[in-house]
Amino acid sequence: MPTLFLDHLTLHDGRSRRAWLHEVQPQLLEHLRYWLADALERQHSRIPWSRPICDIVVRDHGEGWLYASIANEEEIPIATLAVAGNPQEAGRLWAALHSSAKVELKSDPAAMPAGAWLAVRREPGMRYVPDTEFWLPDFARCLAFAYLNQRPAAEEDEAA
Repeated sequence: MPTLFLDHLTLHDGRSRRAWLHEVQPQLLEHLRYWLADALERQHSRIPWSRPICDIVVRDHGEGWLYASIANEEEIPIATLAVAGNPQEAGRLWAALHSSAKVELKSDPAAMPAGAWLAVRREPGMRYVPDTEFWLPDFARCLAFAYLNQRPAAEEDEAA
């Protein structure tokens, strides 16, 4: 069953909104699924269309959850993101985001969302690539939906 919505949180300013799967074009989701499969396998990949050029570095992942950093070309982390669709891992991800923060967060460590969520945390390196703020929220949201709505291998074989 697909994840139709998630709570999208920005931890540095405490904002959140409900994001919906229908906000993401199906063709983009499909493209990101293939790109993401490669990124997960290699644990590192250039982000398509990013300006300035940035990479995703997969720190850890499992079924229904992802913990990753976005870094600039010099490999300086500019943001950390966590995707939680698995309730068993959500608490651990939420705690890690708050306990390892190097910037002040406005989010409440005790107020983890109940359902599926995406959290984006700024890192000090964001000051080196401020233009990232224009595309990173949308990219993170699309990435979260692509990750949470991956097709099982059997379904991929049937589609081919």
